[in-house]
Amino acid sequence: YFDQAQCSISFNKSVLDLPIRQTLETLNELLLHPLHGIIAQNYDQTSWSARVMNLINQNPSASIGLPDIAAQLGTNPHTLRRRLADEGQNFIDLKREVKRDLAIHYLSGSQISVEEVAEKIGFSEASAFIRAFKQWTGVTPYTYRKDR
Repeated sequence: YFDQAQCSISFNKSVLDLPIRQTLETLNELLLHPLHGIIAQNYDQTSWSARVMNLINQNPSASIGLPDIAAQLGTNPHTLRRRLADEGQNFIDLKREVKRDLAIHYLSGSQISVEEVAEKIGFSEASAFIRAFKQWTGVTPYTYRKDR
């Protein structure tokens, strides 16, 4: 969450028992791009949240909705909504996360225009994308790209 009084990260205690698998090369990558590893980790791909996010990621247009995703997963919207709630998630937030992550990816890894990024992730107008990006990150896409 942005603009909070405190910054923290939580993880399951069992992670502490996992072996450390770090080489000089992976350490350098971690130090060069510290947030990438946190954001882009391979989480449980069988969870309902991950499955929904994968489908949204395949087609991040604004028109895709919960009924569309539920149909692709072979369930009804009410059941999918309940399963997401059981995981502490909801469809709107998952869709927002996918769009935010894609926007950051496009702004970080390419020189395509902000207008093209907006179109790629399903915004009909660049101004709506700019407002959303600023709400997600606290800065405009232009500032984000300049500061990278």
